Amino acid sequence: MGRARGPVRSGGSEVTQTSTDTAVSCRGLWKVYGPHPERIVGSPEADLPRPELLEKTGCVAAIKDVSFDVPPGEVFVVMGLSGSGKSTLVRMINRLHDPT
Repeated sequence: MGRARGPVRSGGSEVTQTSTDTAVSCRGLWKVYGPHPERIVGSPEADLPRPELLEKTGCVAAIKDVSFDVPPGEVFVVMGLSGSGKSTLVRMINRLHDPT
């Protein structure tokens, strides 16, 4: 059983770094930029295409409901197109940004 080193929680999101079973565990991560981002998390509006969400709410969802585990010693690659949220995800894992 791994020992948590201070999980970061915000709303339903959580990033936990542990010492043995799992190096990093993420559950339900969201990062929404704009006014009142908490209204977007888990709402039907979150499924709108980015331009429509921005026009309707003034918010942009950079990360939507991301969950994964990385065992110790495993190489984990984050890849995707430009603007797809890779840097935002890594910054949340490194605790440079708090989840929404």
